Amino acid sequence: TDRGEWYLADVAMAIGEPVKEVDVLRTRRRRESDPDTRARLRVLYRRQKNWRMYIELLKEEVEELGDEQTDAKLDRLESVVETYRDEMDHDMMVVSTYRDILELEPYHLEAIEALIERYEQMGRASDLVEMLERKVELVDDQQTRIELLERIGQLTLDKFHNQPEAIEAYEEILRLAPEHQSAIDFLKQM
Repeated sequence: TDRGEWYLADVAMAIGEPVKEVDVLRTRRRRESDPDTRARLRVLYRRQKNWRMYIELLKEEVEELGDEQTDAKLDRLESVVETYRDEMDHDMMVVSTYRDILELEPYHLEAIEALIERYEQMGRASDLVEMLERKVELVDDQQTRIELLERIGQLTLDKFHNQPEAIEAYEEILRLAPEHQSAIDFLKQM
């Protein structure tokens, strides 16, 4: 049956019957999950712009991959993000999938930066602060860290009226740059 299914799929492709080809490959996939069938289905779903099935297949692959296959899982999840963002314009699922990426790799810089941008657009200040804090831990450039800490301090004060957290952010700035005038001025006011 293995060769027979491939033959049927090839015939369907040759005569221009992509729906039949997908049906044969999906039947094969339900019975036996192999990389060739998955790869061919990914190509077909993309060609047909069947984004729902494409994403479903990628998510199934993520579930099937072992814990040690983080890079492969991240690759699939990044493809899911691209599809939700570029093909479906589905912001909430983009955010959700980036969060899935961060569950696998908590300091995935691309996901953090994308979430900072999305949370800013969506007005989700608490989530924005969380991502800014993660980014502070990742960047080596002192000036960038200071700018991020200033944003955190300003957000925690303006949006949450949380002086202790704002003070903490500005104190961290002074640990990095003891002569930082706006941090000194801010802390004098508090």
